[in-house]
Amino acid sequence: MQTGDAAFNKVTGLGTFEYYARYPDKAKVFDQAMVSSSSLVNRALTEAYDFSRFARLVDVAGGYGSTLCAILNATPSLQGVLFDMPHVIEGAGARVAAQGVADRCELVAGNMFESVPAGADAYFMKHILHDWDDAACTKILAAVRATIPSDGRLLVCEKLILPGPAGTYSKITDLVMLVHNQGGRERTEEEYRKMFRSSGFSLARVVPLVADYSLLESVRH
Repeated sequence: MQTGDAAFNKVTGLGTFEYYARYPDKAKVFDQAMVSSSSLVNRALTEAYDFSRFARLVDVAGGYGSTLCAILNATPSLQGVLFDMPHVIEGAGARVAAQGVADRCELVAGNMFESVPAGADAYFMKHILHDWDDAACTKILAAVRATIPSDGRLLVCEKLILPGPAGTYSKITDLVMLVHNQGGRERTEEEYRKMFRSSGFSLARVVPLVADYSLLESVRH
């Protein structure tokens, strides 16, 4: 609170994702936690949004693939690409196979700040942009913007800071991000709208899900 820097960086001497890349045993705990937390929103997501309009979807920084697998199981016609850092992808194959979608899910390792896999008509991110400050988010969105087709869709699933003084789940997790990730934060709908606009996207609609989660659908402009 005094410095504006993340406590995680002060304690470990590393950024969150640098730390997990260096310590695979800790990364495994983190990745399993993300799988568990995804169970809160996966069903709501697949019930609220029709993914069958797409032929191929890239899940950017999709972890072990729990959300992508849920989407693929709910959408038999869809092909998926799970994209994440190499040490994450190494642990994802068995989990994807266990969900019965290995034949429709390609695993690709890489760096989302540099590029994302081509050849899809939809790019999906859940719990990614809230990890980063605006400058880093702009780099991620630029990588997607450079690859997504003119008629493609950017789908961002995040918790939104809701208007008004009432306490909400998103306001609690905003404090968590302050402690855990340098520059990480939850944002309002208008903040996301401005970020997308500056990155070459227009926010087309917001689909409310559960517990302050929303799916933000954007198009190129």
